[in-house]
Amino acid sequence: WLYRRFLELDGNFAQLCREVEAMPYLFPAFEDWVDKKTVSRFHMKQIIDGSYKGNYKPVGNGLRSILSNPTYIGWWLPIDGGVIEQNHEPIIDEVLFTYAHKRISTHDLNGQRQKPARTAVHNEVPAVLKKVLYDENGNRYYAGRPHGGLYRCIKYKGMRSDTLCSVPIRTIDGAFLEKFFERLQEWKGGEDWEEKVARKLEEEETREALITKQIKEAELKLAEITDTVNTPGCPKSMKAELFQQYEGLEQKKAALEKELPSSRKAEEEQDEDEALFQIGTILPRLLTKWDGLPLKERLRFVGALVQHVILSHPSPGWLKMEIVWKRLDWQTDIAFIRRKGSGERWTMDEEVLLRTLYPTEDARDILRALPKRNWRAIKLKAIELGVRRSLAVKNSLMVSSDVADLSFEDIAYAVENSLVLSTKNLQWSN
Repeated sequence: WLYRRFLELDGNFAQLCREVEAMPYLFPAFEDWVDKKTVSRFHMKQIIDGSYKGNYKPVGNGLRSILSNPTYIGWWLPIDGGVIEQNHEPIIDEVLFTYAHKRISTHDLNGQRQKPARTAVHNEVPAVLKKVLYDENGNRYYAGRPHGGLYRCIKYKGMRSDTLCSVPIRTIDGAFLEKFFERLQEWKGGEDWEEKVARKLEEEETREALITKQIKEAELKLAEITDTVNTPGCPKSMKAELFQQYEGLEQKKAALEKELPSSRKAEEEQDEDEALFQIGTILPRLLTKWDGLPLKERLRFVGALVQHVILSHPSPGWLKMEIVWKRLDWQTDIAFIRRKGSGERWTMDEEVLLRTLYPTEDARDILRALPKRNWRAIKLKAIELGVRRSLAVKNSLMVSSDVADLSFEDIAYAVENSLVLSTKNLQWSN
């Protein structure tokens, strides 16, 4: 059903997720006669309460895994590599499987990386922070083309996704590049690149040789234990002890293999060092030729110097951007960015407060009672509701054009962080 429905939806994975999420469950609970070991190996979220307790529903990644698993067309992928076709009876038609696999999987059936058929567009969005931008809780910001280009922070809940915050790419990239260029102008560049790379490679080779030696020693001991256990007449008491040793050695070997330097990681680190060297070499031209560089090169240079950028939304009218640099001698730079207040839908309680307070109460008291709404939004909502303000009211707070788009929460946040309210320019701190 999943494969057929995915085809019917023209490959719309998000819609499939929404439909599965709306179901009470996708897979029923196991019958009592099923071996508990089999049940424990079933990696899917179990419903733990309510009338559907014990049944199962996948999360988003689980659904991707199902739709891209070649086991269902009769293939077996041994853990030590390779592939065995026609290993068992298929349960999914190969045409259906191929359709889903090409649109879901990041690797082809030979293990080579591929670009899923429907997820390539956003990669070309000219956003220089799309690989390093997160919110304060570690949720990723993604770059998309709607409305001239937006960064959107998306949080996944089961198979659904909610947009927590969205902001124009030009706003955030413009603020970042202002500080990025400023930092580049005070930096001398990566003069010691070649020495640094050579030293790092030598250290990695020494470490890899040591780990490889330990793995080979463990393999020899494992082979010795296997020979001893298979020797006729080996006592059962000795076998039990040897099995315990064997298990310990297997765990040790697995841990050592994880410590082996990843070739991909080493390449990324070398590329980062090379990027630093290139920045230092072309620094005078980089500042003037930045916009003409290919996006891939701009992303490389940003990734070489930036650990991550944290974008938060502490109040309706303020964004806070923290740039954490990889260079230890550069402090974290913090930008405070004014933005239009929240466009969230008004609640019934807010409308009742507005009808009650707006005609006769002081502006300061109205703003305090509606802390997320600015004065301009309050006036527009009052016009929409047909609520008029008495001309006799004298405000103790002058709601000038400088602060008309700031809510009570915005003003409190500005005071707390010593921000200037009379300007809409970027304000920096570190």
